[in-house]
Amino acid sequence: MSRPPLDDARLQTLAAAAALELSPERREVLRPVLDGVLQQLDRLYDVEVDETVPVHSFDARWEAER
Repeated sequence: MSRPPLDDARLQTLAAAAALELSPERREVLRPVLDGVLQQLDRLYDVEVDETVPVHSFDARWEAER
């Protein structure tokens, strides 16, 4: 998945959506950190996972049978 790098305008939009008031200095410090986190999350989209086992076949007994 390709995502453009996080810029100040997008960070301001994200902060406003989260009701955070961030000064320009705080945004400058936060932007590379958040961009790194978002890049790591983007890598998860590349992981192929199998289908989830149906719930009726899940055995939630934690104790060994006696």
